[in-house]
Amino acid sequence: MESSTSNRAAVQPNGPASPAEPCAGPPEDFGEAALGIEKTAGSATTSPGCWNETGIYGDRSCVELQRLIHCRSCDVYSRSAVQLLERPLPDGYRAECTRYFARDQRSRELSSVSAIFFRIATHWMALPTRCFQEVAERRAVHSLPHHLLPVLGLANVRGELLICVSLAQLLSLFQPPRQLAPAMFHRLMVLSWNGLRVCFPVHEVHGPRRLYPQDLKAAPARVGKSGPAMTKHVIHSEEGTVGLLDPNLLCLAIERTLA
Repeated sequence: MESSTSNRAAVQPNGPASPAEPCAGPPEDFGEAALGIEKTAGSATTSPGCWNETGIYGDRSCVELQRLIHCRSCDVYSRSAVQLLERPLPDGYRAECTRYFARDQRSRELSSVSAIFFRIATHWMALPTRCFQEVAERRAVHSLPHHLLPVLGLANVRGELLICVSLAQLLSLFQPPRQLAPAMFHRLMVLSWNGLRVCFPVHEVHGPRRLYPQDLKAAPARVGKSGPAMTKHVIHSEEGTVGLLDPNLLCLAIERTLA
């Protein structure tokens, strides 16, 4: 009987614990008092347990540590964790979660947009990152009969034949008469938007870049012949002035050329 009483005292969080007595497991009446959990109005708070006094986080005087190595292997520690997880929900918790998940999703507006920058000749342009399926290496384009520019032909991308178009022709981007430095990187951009999947060659690719509202400026009316109709904004970056294209208008123009 004396041994049982001393073992009960060892597992009490706030009671005296003899260094020579081990944590012999939970008592028969293993309630909140034995766990060291004090209830307040509508919530539960945890008071220091034996693991903080004689256990791994305390002075380590509990002889059970020689066998268990760590308090996490002790029944007192594990049952205290279960009791903590099964405590009643705080007041208003369920109502707050209900309001959060019942919010109108359309009210969430993105404060930034991710975009891919690409260069055709000396012209830098950009499209939202979500418009692209991939950026592939430049490959051979096989011409199609009875098709004129801006359709260049067909390109094999991962075993699939995609129509390849020239954005330089579509946007009336002409190379200036001065001699250009040789392009070191040639890429094939695979565009996938609103059911349309095509590809177009570019000389250089940068990105993705994160664009914020303060980075977007109104597009001037003097950007090319077709540029103003498809350019929503311009961005001033280290590449120079970059035109952010409207993917809906661009795909509509491509579909007209394929008709």
